Amino acid sequence: MRPTKLTVVIVFAVLMIPLALFSQSPGSATTVAPQKGQVKTRSGLVYEIVAKGTGPTAKRGHKVRIHETLALPDGTVLFTSRKNNQPVTFVLGGDQVIPGVDEGVAGMRVGEHRKLFVPPSLDGRKFDPAFIPPDAIRHYDIELIEIVK
Repeated sequence: MRPTKLTVVIVFAVLMIPLALFSQSPGSATTVAPQKGQVKTRSGLVYEIVAKGTGPTAKRGHKVRIHETLALPDGTVLFTSRKNNQPVTFVLGGDQVIPGVDEGVAGMRVGEHRKLFVPPSLDGRKFDPAFIPPDAIRHYDIELIEIVK
């Protein structure tokens, strides 16, 4: 007896759907869909302004000082500058931080607080530390403290 096209499609679906479902880890989406109140840039970065700043605006070439917390989608904190009150200082556009943070800080005003949802494509590292799944969205909590003179 020769299988019909429908039989072949059903067998294929039965075999492939579980493979597709179990080949991805939970939370493995590599892009972020913006929620209400969030902005998605052309590069794929999604950010949300938590508190508006009132100071000067950070621009490419400025040396900035920020507090940042990096967490995984499940809430696991990987790094925070707040714990020991040791802010991070870098030059915007100077390739000193990952592209997603560079883009997310540009345009912030001093005193502003943003949440960034950085896709893996904006991580920019040549390797990913073992504790960051390569396909995980990086969750950053950023506060622009000052533009350093």
